[in-house]
Amino acid sequence: QTNFTCLACPRGKYREADTQCRVCPTTPLDAFLEYATYSDADGFKVCEEVPVGSYLPDQNSAATPQAKAQYYAIADTTVERVTLCGGVQHSKVMIVKCLRPDLCLGDNQCLGENTGIMCLACKNDYTNGDLYDFSKICHPCHSRTSMYIRFVLLVIMWVLLVFVMSRFCKLDSPSICCLRGPAVRILILY
Repeated sequence: QTNFTCLACPRGKYREADTQCRVCPTTPLDAFLEYATYSDADGFKVCEEVPVGSYLPDQNSAATPQAKAQYYAIADTTVERVTLCGGVQHSKVMIVKCLRPDLCLGDNQCLGENTGIMCLACKNDYTNGDLYDFSKICHPCHSRTSMYIRFVLLVIMWVLLVFVMSRFCKLDSPSICCLRGPAVRILILY
């Protein structure tokens, strides 16, 4: 009876059928590949392809890929990767293009006060939700007084619009029943 002990290759290396651990190629010219490879955990029999939008720090095949500018790295814990010796790792880095590429500076760093996954959230006391600002760049929140004033002005403008529209419509028709458009009737009656 032969005792066989499985020796896992360390991070950055892989082993196929033979017993020698080999370093994962980190540049496309190594091993005539179109992409760089890595192994960020012990014991893998193949190297992973470095995802588009990422790089290996210092071209270290044992490192986890980092996001380039305009991309964001997310840990995907739904992936099960089985090692050569039967171990299981439950995560893998997933690189995604940011919805607003100008907010993602690389290495999961965000522009200004932006934070969170793909830099779409804001730090405390900051907002990116202005009425006409779709840039998603975070800026300080307005004071409560400023918000109340905006709300009151909006209500006043709406009341004035309804008043002016109703006056024009009443001048134009002999009675409210004779108004031509249903939208105008709804505006005046409600």
